[in-house]
Amino acid sequence: MTKREVLNQAGERIIRFVRDDAIETYEQTEVGFAKAAQYEALYRRLRELPEGQRALVRDAVVKMVDLTLHNFLWMLEGGEGLELLFKTKDGEVINLTELSDGLAGELYSEDGWIAKFSKYPASVKP
Repeated sequence: MTKREVLNQAGERIIRFVRDDAIETYEQTEVGFAKAAQYEALYRRLRELPEGQRALVRDAVVKMVDLTLHNFLWMLEGGEGLELLFKTKDGEVINLTELSDGLAGELYSEDGWIAKFSKYPASVKP
């Protein structure tokens, strides 16, 4: 498996199970489908807003999800004592930080993880 294949497999999981799940939870909350009490309370508050303000809130949510993901990946690059390991199908464990020249940068561009794997458009780069 090539370096790029490993990074992309890991990136696909990060985007789908972290970024997209967070954005989808917000979208479900905004339309009243998320049924946990905390989401129902937020839904009631959101529906009181005019459409333009709801769109602004959604844009802010996507931006903050992207910024959080960016900051997390950047922290891993900074040697804070945390590593991001990927286990291949054959059991090999690979440190993703060592494969990439910048994990946070893997998110962006037309060839980045968000463009390749997300069902939601990218926010502006943090």
